Amino acid sequence: MFRYFLILFLSTLSYSLIAQEVIINEIMANPAGNDTTFESSINANSLYNLYSNYQPPQNKEWIELFNPSNTDTVDISCYTLGSNAYDYSSGSENWGALTFPEGTIILPRQYLIVGGNDSDVPFLDFDLNYYYENYFQSQYLDGDSYRWFLRNQWGWIALYNEVGEPVDAVYWVDSLSSSDDLYTMSQFNTVLSTSTACSGYMNFTSAAEISNIEFAGFIPSENISFQRDFDESSHWNISENPSPGSCNGGECLDFLYQTVCSDDTTFFTLIINDFIVLDSIKWFFDDTISGSNNISYDENPYHIFSDAGNYNVTVIAYYNNNYDSLTKNVTVLTRPFIDLGADIEICNDDSVVLNAGAIYMSYFWNTGSTASSISADTSGIYWLRVSNGTCYAYDSITVSYFPFPPNFNLGNDTAICHTQDITFDAGSGFLSYLWQDGSTTQTFYASTMNWYWVEIENIDACKYIDSIFLATTVYPVINLPEDTLICDVDSFLIDAENHWSSYAWSTGESTQIISVTETNMYYITVTNNCGIQNDSSFIKISRKADIDLSNDSLICSGDTIVLQIDSLLNNILWSTGDTSYFIQIYNEGEYIVSVENECGVKIDTCNVIFQANPFIELGVDTIICDSSFYFLPISNSNDIVNWIWSTGDTLPNISVLESNTYYVTVSNICEHSIDSVKIEFDITPFFEILDTTICIGDSIYIEIDSLYNTVIWSTGDTTNNFLITNSGEYIAEVQNLCGSWKDTSIVTSFEYPNIYLGKDTTLEEGNVLLLDAEFPEVQYLWNTDDTISTIEVNESGTYWVQISNFCGLATDTITINFTNCSIKIEVPNVFTPNGDGINDAILLYNNCEVELTMNVYTRWGALVYQNTAEVICWEGRTFAGKELNTGVYFYTLEYNFEDNTEKLSGFIHIVK
Repeated sequence: MFRYFLILFLSTLSYSLIAQEVIINEIMANPAGNDTTFESSINANSLYNLYSNYQPPQNKEWIELFNPSNTDTVDISCYTLGSNAYDYSSGSENWGALTFPEGTIILPRQYLIVGGNDSDVPFLDFDLNYYYENYFQSQYLDGDSYRWFLRNQWGWIALYNEVGEPVDAVYWVDSLSSSDDLYTMSQFNTVLSTSTACSGYMNFTSAAEISNIEFAGFIPSENISFQRDFDESSHWNISENPSPGSCNGGECLDFLYQTVCSDDTTFFTLIINDFIVLDSIKWFFDDTISGSNNISYDENPYHIFSDAGNYNVTVIAYYNNNYDSLTKNVTVLTRPFIDLGADIEICNDDSVVLNAGAIYMSYFWNTGSTASSISADTSGIYWLRVSNGTCYAYDSITVSYFPFPPNFNLGNDTAICHTQDITFDAGSGFLSYLWQDGSTTQTFYASTMNWYWVEIENIDACKYIDSIFLATTVYPVINLPEDTLICDVDSFLIDAENHWSSYAWSTGESTQIISVTETNMYYITVTNNCGIQNDSSFIKISRKADIDLSNDSLICSGDTIVLQIDSLLNNILWSTGDTSYFIQIYNEGEYIVSVENECGVKIDTCNVIFQANPFIELGVDTIICDSSFYFLPISNSNDIVNWIWSTGDTLPNISVLESNTYYVTVSNICEHSIDSVKIEFDITPFFEILDTTICIGDSIYIEIDSLYNTVIWSTGDTTNNFLITNSGEYIAEVQNLCGSWKDTSIVTSFEYPNIYLGKDTTLEEGNVLLLDAEFPEVQYLWNTDDTISTIEVNESGTYWVQISNFCGLATDTITINFTNCSIKIEVPNVFTPNGDGINDAILLYNNCEVELTMNVYTRWGALVYQNTAEVICWEGRTFAGKELNTGVYFYTLEYNFEDNTEKLSGFIHIVK
C-alpha cells in the first residue's frame, strides 16, 4: 500500500477524527543464519545493537504495527513498544523500550515498521540505530552493549498506551516448549520498567498479566517470522517469506467511498500495496442509465448515480502482467422532497400557518422550531430543512403582512357631561366605513353613554375595526360620614365614592379613599365634567385604657410584691377595693384591676403564688452488682425548678453507668440545695478454666478475665494470665465487692513421639526379624495394618510404622532383604601382575549384592589403593594407575552382611 506514516512535530495538517486502536501485525523474530540461543555464542538478530562486534549482519529483526480502521487515523503519541527476553549468560532479564514521540500517527489501513538499520526491510519508519528515544538495560556479552533483540525462546512484544495500559501483545516459544510457558516461565512474569520520553519512569504490565495476549506459535527453525493470516486477523501463521509494510494474505486492493444521497457526487479513493506498479485501472459503477459515465479509467474517479438504490461497484487493477479486482456494494440514499407553496401576502390582523406535513423524520426551521408546522406572525422569509434520517431537503417561502393604516384610530375611551355631545372621526382615504348602527360616513355624532365601533376597508382590501367607550357624568354631589368616634383601631378609611374626575383632600392626597390615623377634621374637593363640590368630616380615634399587670407572679415565702398600672389613668378600681394606681400584696390570690374611659372598660388579672425553698436527698452510698446502669431519682422535686448534676445533665433523674461520686445542685427562685451519693458497679464473680493437655517441654497460659482485679492461684501467683509448664491440679480464686468464686484445671502432659527401627539390613532366608516401635501412650499403625508395638517379619520388603499421640506423630522406615546367598571371601597371598595373562590380578566378588571395601598399605602404613564395590579387581596399581613394585603389602577387607560387619586382613606378595 501507499505508505502514509508521518511524524508530525510542526505541521498544518490536521485530522478531525483520531481513533485509539492499533495492532501488532507482523514480527521478524529469527532471521536466517542468526541463532539467538546462548549455546550458539552468537549475539545476533538485534532490533538495535550499539557498538556491536558483529555489525552489520545482526540487526535483522523488525516489528510491523497496523491501523485496522477504514476511516480513522490512529494517534500513538507517547505509546511505548517494549519486549522482555531471558539472557542465558548472566541469568537476568534484558529488555528494550521505544517511546513514540508526539505527533506519531498511522493513517487508515496503513503500517509502521520498527527495526535496526540492517533489517531486511526496504524502508523503516523508526530506525532504532538512529532514533535515540530508546532505553535499554545495560548488557555486556561478547562486546555487545545496549542491545534490544527478540529471543527465539520465550519471547514477547507488547504495545502500551500513554498511561501504561496494554493495547496489543503477542508471545511465542521455541519448538520444545509449550504455550503454557506464559504462566510458568519467569521471562513472561517480569515487569517492564523504563524511563519514557513523555511520562518519565514507568512500570509496564508483564506478559503473563496481559489478559488478552495472543500466542503466535513455535519457532521450529531459522528464518522465521510471525504474521497474521490477513491484516487484523486473530490467527497467526509462521512465514519464511515475510513482506513488511504490505498486506497479509494477498488482500492488496481496496477502495474507499462516502455514502451519498441522490443527486450528490460520490468520490472513490483507490488503495493499493507498495509493490504494485499499475498498468491501468477500470471502474464499473453498475449504473447503465448513466451511459458512457458508467465506466471510468481514472485511478480515483467520481460518479453521479442516476437514482437512489444499491450499486455493485467493481474496480479492476492491471499490474505486473497480472490483475486483481474488488467489488463493493455502494448504497445511494433517497433524498426527501419538500414544497412550502407560493409566497403569501396577508392583512395585518390575520395570521398564517406554514405546514410541511408529518412525513419526515426531522424538521428544522430558521426560527429554531423542530415541529412540522409553525405560525408565521411577521413578514419575512421562512426556510425549512427536513430529513428522512440520512438525506436532507430544503425549501423557503416569503410571507408579507400589509401595514396597519396609521390614520385609523378612534382614540381612548372618554367621558362628557350629560348635557354635552361629541363627534368620532374614523379617518379619511378608505374605501368604505361601517358604524355600529349601520352608518357609512367617515364621522359619527354621539351624546349618550355607550360602546361605539367602526369597520373600515382600505385599498389592500383589508378590513380593520376600532372601538371606543363614551361615558356621561352629572353635577357632583358628595356626602362624607358624619363626625365619628373610632375605638381600638389604628386607622379609619374615608370613601368619597367613585363618581368624580378628581379628588383633593386636606391631607394633600388625590385618591378616592384615604386612611386616617389621627383625630382631626378632614376636607375634600371633588370635580367632574359638570362642576365642583366640597365636604368635610371630623374623625376622633381613641382606645380603651392600656393596662398590663404582666404575667402571674411567684414570690418566696415571707416576701411582698407591688402591682401597679399607669399613674395617669383615671377611674381605677382594684378587686381589693383600692382606687390607687398601685397596691401592696402580702398574700397568695387572684388580683383584678379595671379602668374606664370613653371607649369602655379594660380589665386585667394577676395571680400571685408563694414558692417554698427547695430540698434534695439522694440517699446512702450504693453498690450495684450485675447491672450496667443505676437510676438516680430525686424526691421532693415539686419545689425544684433547676437541676445541675456533676455529669452535666439538667434533668430531675439520671442513669449512671460507671462507679463514681455523683453531685446534684437543685434550685428555684428562692434558694438552692446540694447533695451527693457514691455509686459502685461490680459483677458477681464467675469464670471457668478447662482441663487441658500439654506436651512435655511446652507451656500454656490459663487466662482469667481482666475484669477481676484480685486473683489468687493455688501456687501463690496473683496474675490473671498464669503460665503452666508441668502437669498437675491448678486452682484459681477471685474476689470483689459482689462476692468470690474459684475453679480448678487438671493439666496432663505427654512426650513428643520418637521412633527408630534400625538400619536397613540383609538376612539369610529362614530367619525372623522382630521390629520394635515401643513408645509410651501412643497409637501404632504399620504398613502391614498392624496396630501393636512390635511385629515379626520374614519376607523381604520395606516396612514403616507411624506412632501418634496428642503431641504429634513420628514415622520410621526400614528395608529388610532376605536372601539365600552366603559370602565366602578368599584373598590370595601372592599374585604376578606382569601382563602374561596368568594370575595378573586379584578378583574379589560375591553373589549377595554386598559391597566390599578393600584398602592396601605399604609395609610402612602408606595407603596406596582403596575401592568399594560389589566386585573388586586389583591389578597391583595405585590410585593414579601407577604399577607397584615387587614386595609385600598389607590389606584390609570389610563388608556388612546380615546386620553384622565382617573384617579380614593379611599380607599380599607382588611378584613380577
